[in-house]
Amino acid sequence: MALNPKLPNGPVLVVAPHPDDELIGCGGVLAAHRERGDAVRVLVVFDGALGDPDARFGTPAECAALREAEARAGGRHLGLDDYVFLGLPEGHRASAGQLETGAKRIAREARALGARCIYAPAATDAHFDHYQTALAVELALAKLGREVEGWGFEVETPVRADFMFAIDAFAERKWAALAEHASQLAYRDLIAAAERTARLRAARLDGIGAVEAFQRLHAAEERRAG
Repeated sequence: MALNPKLPNGPVLVVAPHPDDELIGCGGVLAAHRERGDAVRVLVVFDGALGDPDARFGTPAECAALREAEARAGGRHLGLDDYVFLGLPEGHRASAGQLETGAKRIAREARALGARCIYAPAATDAHFDHYQTALAVELALAKLGREVEGWGFEVETPVRADFMFAIDAFAERKWAALAEHASQLAYRDLIAAAERTARLRAARLDGIGAVEAFQRLHAAEERRAG
């Protein structure tokens, strides 16, 4: 599909399952929103402590604190300074009641910000925490009404793109932001993976070097109706 020349309307709420997902999935687009003057709030759901399986960075609590600091440092490269950390434990199946509670919190943050757009992982993401986050966002979209649009970014799983945006002007800042996540780079080269995805998306587009792709997130009732 062709590139979209315009960003969605702001202000913007980003719902990231773990610290760093917002950068991997939509760091370039978030930088573009901030350059345009849009308010951007990043709501990080899980504490990220399972991202240190070998305990190289201390206790789970110490790792969670480090990952929060890394997220704030990374965000500064892109003009992001509004972070909310819920600190929920990761890696478990949320009950229907927990998803509903999460949806209410997401909707409350969106209303407080006056958000017109929510970014979150795509509902087709294979990582279970990402998938559950997408479900909670789709429940929140049903509460917020049609004036708020939802877009799912790709982290672990490629999406069938409904929206693509060139991030060439922001790519180096995105890689620099990811470089702040030293605890995660100790296990996986996040920068190389994100760069590979962005450049593969751009491979068939003349004169474009890096692209972020998104799949529409549907309000929960729309998904049931469909």
